[in-house]
Amino acid sequence: MGMAGDESGSGGRHLEEAYTCAVVDGALRRTTFELAAADAESLSKAPNYWVPRRALRGEDGDGPLRGCGERASADLLERVAEDLLDGDDAETFEGCEYWCQVYNGGRGLRFHFDKDEHKLRTEGKYEFPILSTVVYLTAATGGGARQSPTIVVDQVYRGDSPEEEEEEEAPRKTVLSYPKQNRALAFDGRLAHGVLDSTNASCRRTLLVNFWKEKPRGLDRATVADLEALGMARTGEAPAGEKGETGKAERRDPVRRELGGGDDLVLLDDVAASVPDEELREASCVSVSHPKHALYPIEAASGMQGTLGAFVREE
Repeated sequence: MGMAGDESGSGGRHLEEAYTCAVVDGALRRTTFELAAADAESLSKAPNYWVPRRALRGEDGDGPLRGCGERASADLLERVAEDLLDGDDAETFEGCEYWCQVYNGGRGLRFHFDKDEHKLRTEGKYEFPILSTVVYLTAATGGGARQSPTIVVDQVYRGDSPEEEEEEEAPRKTVLSYPKQNRALAFDGRLAHGVLDSTNASCRRTLLVNFWKEKPRGLDRATVADLEALGMARTGEAPAGEKGETGKAERRDPVRRELGGGDDLVLLDDVAASVPDEELREASCVSVSHPKHALYPIEAASGMQGTLGAFVREE
């Protein structure tokens, strides 16, 4: 079996059809990125917030955007999501959920599915965002070892019906997205994902923004008073003279690698190390096909540096 799966204990199945998983450099305008980087610690102590689509497009008549989360959501809509959302989703989605994560000491994040927590808790039903995004605010190397990548696998929730009670299917395709400042990883909101522990103890900060077809219950928009209480009461207005500043958003294709059946164990970072340095610097993202291997967390061996994960060949 593989390691992916929801924290509730629900397993997954392969997503057979094509799905979205892309990386975009320069995802946020420079001023937005600087604001998000400065306020990440404060926002990480807050609940998840909501911002409606009409506010992101300036159509609600409710004044400027509030704080770094709303500004980042607006930038991501314009610079990343509109090119990735299917059909008319870019015009009909209801809004964005956003929050920050700040981890120290090489701590990872258990594999999970993003979902409407309120609906799961009250109705026992799974509802997923139409697009999940991760914006990297840090990219420290910590003495040679990269910060641990976000890992996205080709696994979705398997469903509740009796005919779908078969054994969990281990992922066979894995995307490794290494942190790079102002890069966004965007992927199908149904996919399982997480972060493995690392020997790199530097602070890892990310801003997360999920695009939802329908607003999950229990999410509220941040008020000015909320932001003041967090010490981040800044509006979405760009400083004078910078309203036209956009920078350049550039989509990068992941470097593709396939594991053969010969190696019993391949360290996760060794897959990235097999990519020529210049190519990896440009992409910082590797898509790994591993039909005969499953991904597992591992313990740190003496002298080991990097991400504590490996692809293990299964019989």
